Amino acid sequence: MRCCGEHPSFPSLPTATTMCDADTQFRCHESGTCVPLSYKCDLEDDCGDNSDESHCEAHQCRSDEFSCNSGMCVRLSWKCDGDNDCRDWSDEANCTAVYHTCETSSFQCHNGHCIPQRWACDGDADCQDGSDEDPTNCETKCNGFQCPNGTCIPSSKRCNGAHDCSDGSDEQHCEPLCTRYMDFVCKNRQQCLLRSMVCDGTVHCRDGSDEDPSYAGCSQDPEFHHTCDQFSFQCQNGVCISLVWKCDGMDDCGDYSDEANCENPTEAPNCSRYYQFQCDNGHCIPNRWKCDEENDCGDWSDEKVCGGSALVPVTTPALATCSPNHFRCNSGICITNSWVCDGYQDCADGSDEDACPTSPVGATSPSAGSPGRCSRFEFECPSTKKCIPNWKRCDGLKDCQDGMDELNCPTHSTLLCPNGFKCEDGETCIMMSERCDGFLDCSDSSDERNCTDDTLVYKVQNLQWTADFSGNISLTWTRPKKMPLASCVYTIHYRMVGESMWKSLETHSNKTNSVLKVLKPDSTYQVKVQVQCLSKVYNTNDFITLRTPEGLPDPPRHLQLTLKREAEGVVACQWAPPTNAHGLIREYVVEYSRTGSKEWSSVRAPSNYSEVERLQVNSLYSFRVAAVTSRGVGNWSDSKSIRTIKGKAIPPPIIHIDGYTENSISFTLKMESSIQVNGYVVKIFWTFDAHRQEKLQHLLLLSSPVSNLTAQTPYEISAWAKTELGDSPLSFAHVVTSGTKPSPPSLKAKAVNQTVVECTWTGPRNVVYGVFYATSFLELYRNPNNATTTLHNITVIVNRDEQYLFLVRVVSPYQGPPSDYIVVKMIPDNRLPPRHLHAVHLAKTFAVIKWESPYDSPDQDMLYAVAVKDLVRKTDRTYKVKTRNSTVEYTIKKLEPGGKYHIIVQLGNMSKEASLKINTVSLAAPDALKIIAENDHILLFWKSLALKENHFSESRGYEIHLFDSVTNSTTYLGNTTENVFKVSNLKSGHNYSFTVQARCLYSGQMCGEPATLLYNELGADPAASTMGSSTDVAAIVVPILFLLLVTVGIGFVVLYMRHRRLQNSFTAFANSHYSSRLGSAIFSSGDDLDDEAPMITGFSDDVPMVIA
Repeated sequence: MRCCGEHPSFPSLPTATTMCDADTQFRCHESGTCVPLSYKCDLEDDCGDNSDESHCEAHQCRSDEFSCNSGMCVRLSWKCDGDNDCRDWSDEANCTAVYHTCETSSFQCHNGHCIPQRWACDGDADCQDGSDEDPTNCETKCNGFQCPNGTCIPSSKRCNGAHDCSDGSDEQHCEPLCTRYMDFVCKNRQQCLLRSMVCDGTVHCRDGSDEDPSYAGCSQDPEFHHTCDQFSFQCQNGVCISLVWKCDGMDDCGDYSDEANCENPTEAPNCSRYYQFQCDNGHCIPNRWKCDEENDCGDWSDEKVCGGSALVPVTTPALATCSPNHFRCNSGICITNSWVCDGYQDCADGSDEDACPTSPVGATSPSAGSPGRCSRFEFECPSTKKCIPNWKRCDGLKDCQDGMDELNCPTHSTLLCPNGFKCEDGETCIMMSERCDGFLDCSDSSDERNCTDDTLVYKVQNLQWTADFSGNISLTWTRPKKMPLASCVYTIHYRMVGESMWKSLETHSNKTNSVLKVLKPDSTYQVKVQVQCLSKVYNTNDFITLRTPEGLPDPPRHLQLTLKREAEGVVACQWAPPTNAHGLIREYVVEYSRTGSKEWSSVRAPSNYSEVERLQVNSLYSFRVAAVTSRGVGNWSDSKSIRTIKGKAIPPPIIHIDGYTENSISFTLKMESSIQVNGYVVKIFWTFDAHRQEKLQHLLLLSSPVSNLTAQTPYEISAWAKTELGDSPLSFAHVVTSGTKPSPPSLKAKAVNQTVVECTWTGPRNVVYGVFYATSFLELYRNPNNATTTLHNITVIVNRDEQYLFLVRVVSPYQGPPSDYIVVKMIPDNRLPPRHLHAVHLAKTFAVIKWESPYDSPDQDMLYAVAVKDLVRKTDRTYKVKTRNSTVEYTIKKLEPGGKYHIIVQLGNMSKEASLKINTVSLAAPDALKIIAENDHILLFWKSLALKENHFSESRGYEIHLFDSVTNSTTYLGNTTENVFKVSNLKSGHNYSFTVQARCLYSGQMCGEPATLLYNELGADPAASTMGSSTDVAAIVVPILFLLLVTVGIGFVVLYMRHRRLQNSFTAFANSHYSSRLGSAIFSSGDDLDDEAPMITGFSDDVPMVIA
């Protein structure tokens, strides 16, 4: 008997390897894997056994197929559809616009392809035929920079230090980029610097010209070199980098000096000083990265001793050991054993040739003129005296006739790779994600052989980054090998160093470049790019580390002005540094202006104090200050004023806190002086996160409560008086409001189409929320767009083709803490998802779905990809649907009864997807379920389900369950392929319910509908059980006796009625008489006789007798 967990073999449930779609897929011979039909005869071994490339000579396309130049066949309807189905573009050759019409917002290439309009005439050839950069069209229109000769180049090549125009006009007039405070122009004319940043020992220009003695005039005196602080490492070129970047495997200095001498442990940074965990290779990582299933150390040492079995194999041997059959150099490099003592210095330090014998094992010392002797670079076969190269020693092949070159070789240890892939040479374990990823991780290349669709991993290569002067990060990478452009896009993931969660940014594109505009300035990030093809995402652990450029600093705080008592016309300025500098502050700029004048003068200050001299006496001056980073002059502080009158000192005001509640503070201001006060300026500061210090400003006369505050939040109150002599110094007070601090909302935001973003969040009710959004990090915290609502969702209209950051917070009746910011990339026009996807009809083996096109009235055929994911079998398949209709109805076939499926519909160019989950109709319940009770058991009978279900096979069988109402429990009784089932050991006095259904598959995930029957014929005790048996007999005999009695009674009634009719007939005959009036005889029962009618006393031949 088959147990219930086994899977019977029957035709209606094929295995995953036999479910290839004959119309769109080819089944490999050995593995049974399904590959796209377009891979057949494409000159590449996609199956691994070359079966997809066999019999191509006789391979002829059908009448409804198109023959590609490579010999493979694709559907004829795929010709001139804008997709590279042949993989050599031959199906798109010689196509005219009649087959393919682009939208008004797109540019149509000569070959019929559509690209965004902004890609045309931008200097980059995005069309395969280059028609988007045709000079005849771009002479009058250039989306990049147009040279005088008409050539159009990308905007990024403007002022990059290289002559891209033949006359060099792209490098002219670049100076306006600089401000009046940043008067040094780098040699590449791409950056401007403050003079204080030139020749400071740190390279700020990308071409290094700010430290070039010939260009910048820097001193060549070694003593002039910049000195790094205790938290930095000084490169040999003078650049200072973070100490934690030392020996991290990346060239952060630019001259590789930060990666020198890293094999010496004394040169490694002290991890405890910055982080908490030190890797085996000396790298430092945050402690929370340990045991997070990612190779943060680079040698997987952060994933050791994590509890349970190891999650991933060690991909690179630790510095202390090498793989079997390898030699470790003193520098830590591993080389093959056969390279040791071979006369060549394979180790950089030559340690592989140290302490070598005068001749290899088995060879004698060579001597000139002695024939048959081998050199020290050769091995001598003892029997034949043949010399073979040392590298053939212990290579697994017998090069000597007696095999002596393979004796006494190092024993190969058995390398186990429980959770990874073992290279065929047995020397290395790699991660499964490195298998078939386009990189040769195994020395024998075995990790890139026999790759199928299931094992293939698309991983981008050569990921690089550059930063521009505005702070944006440009990423470029190389497309993975064999990646289909038509169905794959890229997603960028990033996180700050120290964070464990990755944030993602969808590019909605298959272009191998993108720009990140949402990163924080002056921060270190880890960035990786992943590939998504239809619904499958190819994960990668490969990332780059980058440092964002410095940003413009926040305004300095608490500017205070005082008059120098010992000198006239001198004002002392003092301030606090900005809350967020967004970089290293090089200096401060103090500007001042006399009231009534439109001119501002300035002085520079190296610290947060400066004196301004030679001011006009008895005049009112306004002052402001700004910090300066390599990005430029930051935001200005609030202006403060002072009158230059000698001997007149303005005291600060006094702040008296009257009281406070959860959302308000009351205070009083006063001046202990006879100076006339025109009013007070009050600022309330508080901080919810490290990115922004928030403030409120009020202009008061004496006192006023400040409301709309947050409970349990520290506030700083600063105030100064505006007097006839100018602004007084500042006074400060600190208050923490009462109550419980509210939690920040949890925000979700996503792009719906080109210009619409839907935001939803969780948080308290009966409050007003503010939604803030901007295109950069600094704009989000300084000058964001905003919208308010009392709901927990809002729809925001934004600009096209932009990246946005969103956050939400309570704005009334208090200023609540903000949510984490969410990055949203707007969807291009050609990447919109299908609309209103829903199921129209669900059956046992098919489903009808319906959707609408992404936009109304498409003017061209649209290619949809319909992905069907079997949630039970864990398989998936994809279909193509091509139509121009606004409403599309599609039937998905080859489904299974009772199955669970996830349907995803999107445009074939990897647009945003629409999805739904469906359940097909289960097999019906068996009919005519009956019970026959025997002495010690019962028998369950039912009709075969195959009689009414074409999709059911008796080999699948049935399963039976029992429910006991007394114990309130359900028991699985077993399964059978018959139509009868015996049940024993039932308990007296219990009521049972039996169910019979088609046997469940896949651990109960796919079952038939149950047929249910109640059974309660068992008595409470043995006596009752016997009585029950007698009652059963009586129940049969009594009805039979009753039927017999009824039959006898009916017989008697029939006989009585018959006798009665005969008696009446005889009486009527006896009482008959002749009626002379009627001329006939009358028969009567005697009750209605006519007295006048004579009685018939006899018969006569001449008198007829009539009987009526």
